[in-house]
Amino acid sequence: MQINNYLDTGGIIIRPNFFKLDVFNNFIKHLNELKHTPTYQPSGLYYGNRYQAYPCYDCEISDSEYGDIIKKQIEKFLDVKIKYFKAYSRKILMKEIKKSQYNRAYGAIHQDDELSKYAAVLHLDQSFDGGTAFFERPHDNKPDIYLSAFTNRLVLYKGKRFHAPCNDFTFEVRNIIAIFLDF
Repeated sequence: MQINNYLDTGGIIIRPNFFKLDVFNNFIKHLNELKHTPTYQPSGLYYGNRYQAYPCYDCEISDSEYGDIIKKQIEKFLDVKIKYFKAYSRKILMKEIKKSQYNRAYGAIHQDDELSKYAAVLHLDQSFDGGTAFFERPHDNKPDIYLSAFTNRLVLYKGKRFHAPCNDFTFEVRNIIAIFLDF
């Protein structure tokens, strides 16, 4: 399949206007009603407290109505059948990032877990400095590719590609949907 080859060799797929406007507006309203749990990234590792990592708030939406909409939308525009899918509403408070070890332009440069082959970020805010950065190596100081956050735009990439969230300290909250999938 060509799409897999493109992503597996470092390609990035950018899908503007991921949702139709009415669906996007309903989606945002629904997300504001969810209960997000305090956590941190990268998860699964022990830190003394959340501020030693990248503090955030998560709410899994994989099995919700909007999780289904996201999954079907990705399947439709890529013409694939998704066999693994997880999606999380994620909120990042910039005042917490300022207190954390990631009080800088980029969060943790990382690769995603083994369960999913691909990852995507659906940006919910528009911010030049608050997007997603891609790195060739984990110790690089500057990204190879930088994509600003743009409202309702999906960025899809291989999960093992080194990447990091970008911090825009002019915002109080960074809102994204983090998606992990395989097809």
